[in-house]
Amino acid sequence: MQRTSRLISPSRRTIIQGLSGLAIAAGFPRSSWSNAASTPDLMTWLDGFKPGVHSLNHVPTFTRYRLQKIDPRFPDATYASAVKTAWGIMGPSLRAWIGGAFHFPFFYTCSGGHADSGLDTIYRVDIITGDVVVTRPSPLVRPVETEKGIVNVPERDDYLQGHTYASMVAVEQDLLWIGHMPLYSPNLMYFDAAFPNSWIVNFGDRDKDGYPSRRPLPFRLTAGLYTKLPNDTVMAANSRRTFIADKSGRVIQSRESGLGWNGCYHPTLNTVFGIEYAGEIRAVPLDQNYTPHSARWVTRDVQKRWSYGSAIAPFGKKLVIFTGTDRYFIVDPGTGQVAERPNTILTEKYPNLAFNRLFMLREGAYLYIPTDHDRHPVLWITDVS
Repeated sequence: MQRTSRLISPSRRTIIQGLSGLAIAAGFPRSSWSNAASTPDLMTWLDGFKPGVHSLNHVPTFTRYRLQKIDPRFPDATYASAVKTAWGIMGPSLRAWIGGAFHFPFFYTCSGGHADSGLDTIYRVDIITGDVVVTRPSPLVRPVETEKGIVNVPERDDYLQGHTYASMVAVEQDLLWIGHMPLYSPNLMYFDAAFPNSWIVNFGDRDKDGYPSRRPLPFRLTAGLYTKLPNDTVMAANSRRTFIADKSGRVIQSRESGLGWNGCYHPTLNTVFGIEYAGEIRAVPLDQNYTPHSARWVTRDVQKRWSYGSAIAPFGKKLVIFTGTDRYFIVDPGTGQVAERPNTILTEKYPNLAFNRLFMLREGAYLYIPTDHDRHPVLWITDVS
């Protein structure tokens, strides 16, 4: 594969000159670089809600803070041109096989995936104040020759755009891991092993241009399940491989055994569960040192009641799975039994597109980030019995 190094636009520093801190123009939520000292802890915050479903209307919908094709946050003409060039079919989207992460009081999500956008921006949203912090986008500025023709890609030290599935985890309050599938450009796919596809993003630190800093993780894992374990390690997996790494990204162990494209850690059972798009669920029990044992099947559900985007979380001693349809599912990991329940809780316009944006905040308390651009986050307080 041959490639040209000719850039079609000025350097990143020139492109985003004057945008330090990503000041947001009138009509957009303001950015906040630090959480207020008066922020309550998670349990105190949850005590303010009664059982039921609560729409967090003070938190902006994705329509309000996503990038715009002509975006007043980016006044530089060259950068604005790069945004338009990288817009793809429908621009930044939450409906494109992407993941999410949560560390109170922040949830994290990212735009893009598939051919929807050549931009790859991560959004950190404060569920207490509604403030939003946005990472530096990655315009497609460098033409590269591939087997499928010329494809525009980011600068080599920049993100690859693509699916993340559940490949996002908040290791600490300000420290985020994110992994990607290949870059997608309109009607073309490009994947180069020389590009990093797993990153650390630090919202507590700024790069030279005033954005949250980021650096590649020292491993490569095509997007899949990322989940933090109680001993501060992170388990990452896809359909083929599972490994555990420390917070710095150093791989502690790796094995040929997959868990699927989504999953969760179940604290009551001390087990990681992975879900596959065809309906399978696997379980990896952990010992007292949080070392994984061999994976076992929980169920091989040939009905394919869920897909890549199904959101899975602990539910008492069981699992709850949402697909965005008119029903949700309770799975008994001991027997593999699947019970269906009418879904009047987390329905949305786009079925099977939940993509791991269901977070168990504590037993019986869940945060759901809709893929619908015009819906607010939802807090579900329930009796799990």
